[in-house]
Amino acid sequence: MAIYKWKPRTCFKADPEKAAELFNDIEDKNGYLDKKLVVKAAKPVKSPIHDDFEWDNKKAADKYRLEQAGQMIRSIVVYEEDDPEEQEKEVPVRVYHVVKDDLRADEKDKHATYLSVKNIMDEPEYRVQVLDEATADFTAFVNKYNRLLDFFGLSVTAGKLLKKFVNTAKKAKKELAIE
Repeated sequence: MAIYKWKPRTCFKADPEKAAELFNDIEDKNGYLDKKLVVKAAKPVKSPIHDDFEWDNKKAADKYRLEQAGQMIRSIVVYEEDDPEEQEKEVPVRVYHVVKDDLRADEKDKHATYLSVKNIMDEPEYRVQVLDEATADFTAFVNKYNRLLDFFGLSVTAGKLLKKFVNTAKKAKKELAIE
């Protein structure tokens, strides 16, 4: 039997079992699931997901602009090469990452914020946060695609790579003297 939960670090209050049941019903009824259908299903006050949406249009517009700003910040990447042909061969690197900015905020204003890689590298606590996030992302990727990787005979390779990555991350954290 499947047990539904929200992904870690999400802020939804609705019961994930009821949300998944609603999403399954929407997909069964329409043959697919999309954002518009979910919002439509959330509108009734008795919907299990209603309270996770902002229904005040002014507040919702402000929140949407904040989401757009976050998407914009997360979309800035850097290339080391000036030549466009060389850039096609290069993997772009995100410039800004989310960190919990405990060092710069006072006790009542602690929140997640974006910092450039340059500023992250200057502070061991931020480096550890980004390293932890990378480890979680890589683990989630391997777990998500594990069955597909098995099909192509790559799961052992991915598992070994993941283990090496996690061990390297632990070693780096010890060198930073933060655990």
